[in-house]
Amino acid sequence: MKYLIFFLWIAIMLYIVACIFLYRSQEDIIFLGAKNSDISLPSSVQEITLETEGIQLSWYKKDIGSAMTTLYFGWNAEDVRGIFGRNIFSWNTIAFNYRSYGKSGWKPSEEKLFQDALFIYDSMIASWLIFPDKTVIVGRSLWTGIASYLATKRQIQKLVLITPYNSMESLAKANYPYFPISILLKHKFNTQQIIQGYTGKVLFIIAENDSVIPYWHSQELINATQTEKNVVHIKWATHNSILSYSGALQEINNFIY
Repeated sequence: MKYLIFFLWIAIMLYIVACIFLYRSQEDIIFLGAKNSDISLPSSVQEITLETEGIQLSWYKKDIGSAMTTLYFGWNAEDVRGIFGRNIFSWNTIAFNYRSYGKSGWKPSEEKLFQDALFIYDSMIASWLIFPDKTVIVGRSLWTGIASYLATKRQIQKLVLITPYNSMESLAKANYPYFPISILLKHKFNTQQIIQGYTGKVLFIIAENDSVIPYWHSQELINATQTEKNVVHIKWATHNSILSYSGALQEINNFIY
């Protein structure tokens, strides 16, 4: 009996240590970051730096004279300069690196990222770089939550969500089922709740072979969306490869125009 109590005590202590580790390392798990890589940008791309709260935010603008502009929120392991280097989007595009991504400063959190998205958008509006009725918000993966937040807070008519999820809490519970995620998680990213305040049009782009965000997470978000929506499944696509499929880009192009 004494040994049983001892081993039970050890197991409890190890569990508490694991919980503490998850709590303290969650920023490293969620916000993977992307280092300042040597990506060659086309001459059509303009690099601009804005400062907020002493943090430098780097953002990029490609103007090819198209009627519409997309404001792109990349995924959580992406330096957004890559979409320009690979020339993925064939329309006016603006994208910025979040805190700790590319040349942008540290340190990210759900609250700060929401603030940064509004700050960037409002700065571009004030500078006449974009116009609300000519701008489409595009979010990918984790950052579909930020894109949805911005779309609900500003007059955004069209929203594209690529490999979206219902909430960070739901994803975390699926990956760490034996931990009290509701208590440990600081960055909820409850997209399912956020999007209920959106009244424009939504295009959902779903990767058929997505192992990072299983389909049921996306489906719950789709079901929670009460406004006009279109759902497109890209056959064979994975979470990371989806924008390499011409079908996904064509669907976005059709939705934009």
